[in-house]
Amino acid sequence: MNIRIQSGLILLAACGLLTAATANAAVILGNFDNDTGVSTPAFATTSINRRQHKGVLFTLNDRVEIDALYLALSNFNDDDNYAITIRMGDINGGIVASFDQVNPTPGLSNDALTWMLDSSNQILLDPGTYAIDLREAANTYTWSRATSQNISPTGIATFGGYQFEDNNGIIESQTFNSFRLTGNAVPIPGVTWLMSLPLLLLTLGRGSIFGIQRRVEG
Repeated sequence: MNIRIQSGLILLAACGLLTAATANAAVILGNFDNDTGVSTPAFATTSINRRQHKGVLFTLNDRVEIDALYLALSNFNDDDNYAITIRMGDINGGIVASFDQVNPTPGLSNDALTWMLDSSNQILLDPGTYAIDLREAANTYTWSRATSQNISPTGIATFGGYQFEDNNGIIESQTFNSFRLTGNAVPIPGVTWLMSLPLLLLTLGRGSIFGIQRRVEG
């Protein structure tokens, strides 16, 4: 009985570790770490307006839940009506998630700041290639690079480059813009159990061996 209890506790502990590994927010992809509201230098900027938009590609090997998107933005107006989304494949792909509208603080609307966007809906992304896409429905705002040099984004995802589109179509952009996408790895249903199965078999096997030894020694 003690062996069975011990085996069960070991298995529960293993499952708990697997669950805990996904509980802490991580950087899915990003190249700067400013907090919300921090004044952000603008060494290079990309105008986002009705005629042009820009995004960044990334590839996921694991399922993730998106927590927030941080962007270095300036020239935000109080009446801006933007569309910042995650799309499938590239910046013109189907929309899989949208971030909620943020109303810039009066008096700070034209400052270069770090803005945090999240969504009132859960954002779950399965393995695949996606694009964070920035568009504008009215007026113009700018997406800045907060460092003097281009810094390649890093994180759980694989960076796939920047895309820019105007009236001439999509091109690969060499101007890096500052952003950070955060979230958590989410086990695909059934995977956690499969990962725990070897440990379960091992502990059950040990219990059987010990049971035989006890009977022999008794």
